[in-house]
Amino acid sequence: MTVVGAARRHGSVVVVDLRGRGQAEAVAAFTAALNGLEELGMRVRDNGPDDRFGTDRPDDTPRAVAIDSADRLTANHEVYRAIFRSRRVGSMIVVAVGAPADRSAGRALSATPMVGGEGTPVLWVGDPDGVAWRPGGGVREPGSVQVDRVPPFERLIEALCVPDVFDRVVAEVRRLPSGACSPGLLTVAWEVDADAVRGALRRALHAVAGPASPDGGAGAGLSLEGGHDVLQGDGDLVPVGYEPVGRDSVLARTGGIVAELRRNADRTVRRTSGLLGLVAPGRSGAAVRGQLADAGRAVTRCQENVAALFRQFHSRTAPGTHQRADLTRHGVLWTPPAEVDRAAAAKRLAQAVEDRIGRRPLRDLAADLRLVSERAVPSGSAAYVGGLSTTGATTLAERLSRPPAFPLRPSNGFVLAAVAVSVLFASTGPGIVGIALGVATASAWLGGVLLVRARIPVPSVPPRAWHRALAAHAGVAGVGVAAGRGVAAVVAVSLPVACVVWFGALTVLLLTLRQWWSRAVREWSGRLGLDDLADVGDRIDGLVRRVAATEWVLADVRVFLAEAAATLAGALRDVADAMERRIAQPSTSDDHALPRQREPVESDAGGDLRAVVTADVTDAVREVLVPRLQVVRDGGVDGVRPGAAEDMTRVLDDYDRHLATRNIHERPWFAGSGSRADTAMIGAWGSRRRFAATVTVHGTDRLVQLCTAEDLLLLQGTDRPATVRFAPRSAQRLLADIEDPAGPEGIVWTASGYLAGAIRLVPLRAGAVELVWPKGEGDATL
Repeated sequence: MTVVGAARRHGSVVVVDLRGRGQAEAVAAFTAALNGLEELGMRVRDNGPDDRFGTDRPDDTPRAVAIDSADRLTANHEVYRAIFRSRRVGSMIVVAVGAPADRSAGRALSATPMVGGEGTPVLWVGDPDGVAWRPGGGVREPGSVQVDRVPPFERLIEALCVPDVFDRVVAEVRRLPSGACSPGLLTVAWEVDADAVRGALRRALHAVAGPASPDGGAGAGLSLEGGHDVLQGDGDLVPVGYEPVGRDSVLARTGGIVAELRRNADRTVRRTSGLLGLVAPGRSGAAVRGQLADAGRAVTRCQENVAALFRQFHSRTAPGTHQRADLTRHGVLWTPPAEVDRAAAAKRLAQAVEDRIGRRPLRDLAADLRLVSERAVPSGSAAYVGGLSTTGATTLAERLSRPPAFPLRPSNGFVLAAVAVSVLFASTGPGIVGIALGVATASAWLGGVLLVRARIPVPSVPPRAWHRALAAHAGVAGVGVAAGRGVAAVVAVSLPVACVVWFGALTVLLLTLRQWWSRAVREWSGRLGLDDLADVGDRIDGLVRRVAATEWVLADVRVFLAEAAATLAGALRDVADAMERRIAQPSTSDDHALPRQREPVESDAGGDLRAVVTADVTDAVREVLVPRLQVVRDGGVDGVRPGAAEDMTRVLDDYDRHLATRNIHERPWFAGSGSRADTAMIGAWGSRRRFAATVTVHGTDRLVQLCTAEDLLLLQGTDRPATVRFAPRSAQRLLADIEDPAGPEGIVWTASGYLAGAIRLVPLRAGAVELVWPKGEGDATL
């Protein structure tokens, strides 16, 4: 049987079983094992840097574990001599399996100087099943201490395949005078069946890639934050304080002009209120209506000028040189804010995608990017012409050009009653004076009514209705005069009193006229609705600012963002497609798999296998996409999409080889230092107490000694046998809070991720190894 240990970062170990082989066959087996290891190293180096898989560099010399029969060490002297003369093996451990050569004589092994002593260390395994033994104590069945279901001899060989453990064992055994010892063992392991790994890989690929959709799926968009949503056409997020248009330019003043026109129109309406507004010259209804119409036409011209500019400089790409020059004359400033320039946009986009790798399926992320691309493409300034109406400018122009009817009722009952009473009191004077005062008062009122009619901007009733109203006012006034004269005939009123009463009646009529007119003006102003359009100027300025920023100044940045987002979306889809094809096709890892001593058994401890594999797949995606995202960060798009699928396929091929040679216990070369699910890796060891007890065991504790109870007599008594403790670096956190967990010898932290435990090295008694000198030299070579 030939077993090749997996290649490691600090060296490689080959394991060759010499039992049952002749010398030539044994030498051939060693040659094949070394050639296979070198072939693997060459294949890995051809696929990338020398240490992508943690393999040896060309100048590394492998280690070797030779499994031999205890009674064949001298017979295979020529094999060992050929191995060392080839200089293809740096160091070797011989594992001698079998009963002692002569138990009664206290002799366990017979060996040549090349094996044992100052030569190659020897581990004597008198019984592969062993016994549970503590120095100075009795023996028990091995199952009483070893919870690992794999036979201890197989675990010993697997532990020796870990280069760091191999080197520590060699160093400890070479300290012994005889160079030979009996190994004891206690291990805990986390092994995962290859089928389970492949299943987890398929699920991880599907989860990271996302389900395929015929139409590409509907994206939810991608917020770039930091003010960058303005690049997706969201003008409401134009950076505060950024002015894309000069303050003194025509474009910048348009909103102010419209706002001033509205204010002037509002003042014109308000000035018509009250007696002063009624009697002031130049404020006829026609004049007021003309002023409002002029303001409406001015608002329309401002709106049309802005719309003409929007149409003139419409483009769905970045403005050309001539357009930029013309827009500059109109006041456009071409310096974008630093937070949304091309460099910042490129960095934000790349960072947003990188942050979501592994958190969002690739196909969904691609759909998000596609939506970003669609939103980022400039709409063109002409697309905002219709938006001018939403600013209220169109409504303002229409209200000023066609104001509502003036809501004054010519025949107001309250007014007519007030007129009748006022004229009555004015007519109560003595004789002809009373008649004159009554007629004068009635005439004054009718003059006021005629003035009101002349001041109405937009009549609400036809002229005939006013004729009837005038007749009603005249009739009421006449009735008042007649009634006043009737009162004067009954009640004598002196002239002074009559004058006072007349003045009071005239005051009441003036107040009635004022109230009648002002109330109608207020109602008309409300119907005109100028107060509702108080922010029309700000809205126009906001729209102009938005168009200038998003469609002109930032157009080139938006075009780049759209192209970069679309290109990245394509690259993500290509990567997802490559992952989907990998799910559909059978694994190719068998082509790269190294021979194993045995098939993995069911996991000895639970663990979130899928979390670990998903983290690796996510890192594989990052390995492909991060260099492409760097291209985008640097402001380019060329080279982002080409080869993405092929690169993903190559990385997945590498991961297949990694899983075949190392399962999931070591990080693949593309895995980030903090990205893997370390918590799941630690949890896979099961009981933390059991793990700590196994790794921190002392040489005087009960371990499985690989010999029979009778063979214990051939071991040298010692109160502190050498013990090599080892554990994967990924499990260091399990021992973080244990005081002095490893004793003075320390723990060998290994790259191998599935095996932990301790190897106790008990030296053989003096004379237990018989030194036999070879009779002659052979010609066996490697």
